[in-house]
Amino acid sequence: MKKTLIFTLMMSMILSISPAFAKSQAITYSNLVDQATQKGVRKIMLKDGLTKRNVDRFFEDVNAYNKAIKNTSLIKKGYATATPNYDSVKQSELWEKSQGTFIGNNCRITAYTLMKDKIRISKSAKDTYQTLLMDQSSFDDQPRPYFTKQEKKNFTTYYAATSTKLTKNITYQRKRYQQSMKQRGISYKKCQATLISVVMHSYFSKNEDYLFVGHTGVLLPSQNGYLFVEKLAFDAPYQVVKLRSKKQLKSYLMNTYDVDQNQPTAKPFIMENNRAL
Repeated sequence: MKKTLIFTLMMSMILSISPAFAKSQAITYSNLVDQATQKGVRKIMLKDGLTKRNVDRFFEDVNAYNKAIKNTSLIKKGYATATPNYDSVKQSELWEKSQGTFIGNNCRITAYTLMKDKIRISKSAKDTYQTLLMDQSSFDDQPRPYFTKQEKKNFTTYYAATSTKLTKNITYQRKRYQQSMKQRGISYKKCQATLISVVMHSYFSKNEDYLFVGHTGVLLPSQNGYLFVEKLAFDAPYQVVKLRSKKQLKSYLMNTYDVDQNQPTAKPFIMENNRAL
């Protein structure tokens, strides 16, 4: 279990797109600093079926984060096409100075905030591999809690890691993940917005061989393509990425998260709700 704890801490801090570990790529993105851009994204979120109270809370969190880090390294207005170059050290220092022990929201908490009313969960699962320790820490220290006790249980059920076997076969791993979601009684209500998950494979031993959601965000159909809404890490920025197609989204995510070299584990794969992207 010691290895699991070390892995959890490392992945929570690094994997959710620490810019230092991401492959360099230019994207068209916004950090939702100005009100005009927020208004445009809010309109699309509501049109695509997200619940107003969840959208309101999302933007409260965005504004709290941007204010805490004093908009350091953020796109100040609208969208820009560039390779994101965040001063992650300065952002982290400002966040910690402002928030104390509250580590912030990560990608999973942010995505679930927006989508929790659109997911049905009829059973429960435990965080057997302890991959959600820091998520739980965030829940415990939220300055303004908003997940109910049942919503926290549902969050754990949705994101708890899934046991698997050591194989690089993507088809097998995807089917294993889908099977696990079905066993947990997970289904999705009709909604144009969808939940995107980058599912990753971790192996330490036969007893610690599992699939987990290493990054996640919400995909919104828009007039000229899609918007992908994501939180990069607990103390890292919110991003809204403009995309022409789902193919471009897949390329963006795989370029960012398919970083392991010569590992015995399977490559990451991407799910849209519970369908392969």
